[in-house]
Amino acid sequence: KFNNSEIRLVFSGTFYNGSIKYLDLLSKWLFEIKLSNKNLYNSIYIDFYGIISKENKIFENHNNVIFHGFKKREFVNNKIFESNACLLFLTDDINYSFSSKFCDYIAMKKPIIVFSSNGLTSEYVFSNKIGHSLSFNDNFKNLLFILSSITKPENYYIEFDSNDFNLEKLTLDYLNIFK
Repeated sequence: KFNNSEIRLVFSGTFYNGSIKYLDLLSKWLFEIKLSNKNLYNSIYIDFYGIISKENKIFENHNNVIFHGFKKREFVNNKIFESNACLLFLTDDINYSFSSKFCDYIAMKKPIIVFSSNGLTSEYVFSNKIGHSLSFNDNFKNLLFILSSITKPENYYIEFDSNDFNLEKLTLDYLNIFK
């Protein structure tokens, strides 16, 4: 069930062109939500921060999807903190990656919605109960379930230590390995 509040999703970072098919999929599902539940559709806001080259045409019929371009880290981190969940789009050949943005999302204990083919990252997110994954095997009803779930942040990070994903700590750990 949905309440009348906003649902805010954030993507931050560099978007890889190999993942464009997942933007198409998201756009298609948003259109299906718009047809089936206009009030819900009007409560969804998706913000993209960073470098994304092909955004304009895919979401031209969705005023609730905004591409902000590059912004300062503090500004973007505040937007991530204010969001209900964060988006991660992986190409099929790197569906195992733990990007720096992935670590930021975890350090802030934000539910993560991974768009990718099945791989290590989506399995990790699912098995640790820190978010969800979506692929072409899913449909917009799966997205509806996720949108309902992320409005309850207490459902995530229950037995997960997000401190291990602090980027400063990770950097120091790697530097110590290479000494």
